[in-house]
Amino acid sequence: MQFPYKIDPRIWTLGLADKPGPVLANVYIDAQYVGQVSFNHNDNNHHLGIPAPLVVQMPNSYWGGTHSLALEFANDYCNCNPYDPDQDRNFYLDAIGVTAW
Repeated sequence: MQFPYKIDPRIWTLGLADKPGPVLANVYIDAQYVGQVSFNHNDNNHHLGIPAPLVVQMPNSYWGGTHSLALEFANDYCNCNPYDPDQDRNFYLDAIGVTAW
């Protein structure tokens, strides 16, 4: 991602609340952990990732320029029951965005 000037970014995510929930993802900027989002509706539907409120507030400001953004699936799980697909938790990310505050 690229910032034209110094900002206090907020990150939002849109993904699938896979079963069994919650789905957790760690958020990193420039390889530094900055927070976690969760999809905890446990209903196999699409929702905004929730860190409370709907965005991850960064612990500090970032200067203008190019920065790396990464998400890490934090709680993979599989009971591996072929008759119950809801026992294989996956992380489905549809969109991610950054807004300046």
